[in-house]
Amino acid sequence: MGVVEFEQNRLRQKKIEVEALVALLNHSNNPEWRDAAEVKLFEFAFPEEIAEIMEQEDLQTKLEYQ
Repeated sequence: MGVVEFEQNRLRQKKIEVEALVALLNHSNNPEWRDAAEVKLFEFAFPEEIAEIMEQEDLQTKLEYQ
């Protein structure tokens, strides 16, 4: 399998995951599942912001241990 096929499969997998998360968000009766789906969709939509938050948390943790 070449690089192009690998990336196409990865994108198909992400699309399926997003569709499943949207279905959970719209149709789940469990508020915990809806919240988890919303968080995961946010992570997909704004990966730069998640990376920034994680970096800030890492810096804060380092400062706490000094």
